[in-house]
Amino acid sequence: MCIRDRAYMVNPDSALIHPNHLTLFKLAGQVFGKMMLDGLYVSTHFIVPMYKFLLRLQPTMSDLQSVDEEQWESLKYMMDNPVEGIFFETFSVESETPFSDKPEIHDLVKNGRNIDVTDENKFEYIKQRLSYTLCTRVCLLYTSPSPRDS
Repeated sequence: MCIRDRAYMVNPDSALIHPNHLTLFKLAGQVFGKMMLDGLYVSTHFIVPMYKFLLRLQPTMSDLQSVDEEQWESLKYMMDNPVEGIFFETFSVESETPFSDKPEIHDLVKNGRNIDVTDENKFEYIKQRLSYTLCTRVCLLYTSPSPRDS
């Protein structure tokens, strides 16, 4: 998936597009690895959050801004303003699942779907949401079952 400035990231919804998405990622990695061994280089760049993910560094709000402007604006507003009575969030994220009609709920913390976001815990929510959006979704991509597994 291409983001601004011609930088690329793994599309966390790739399983929705192609059932053998992991095989395609593996093939792409093998092709790029072979090109590097042969001394050929491609002028392609990952987004900064992808490098941070690979280096196991914590993502920042500016990393999110480069990937998802709408979510960044929402979390930025949450940081700068009171949330009680305005945002009705819990420490969970709802997302589409590749091979089911039912959305899947991912808890950002243990039992997160039952923990409301308040002014007291909103910064922890933002930290967990950043980590989920920029890191965990990509990890889930590689651990989710494919239709062949069922």
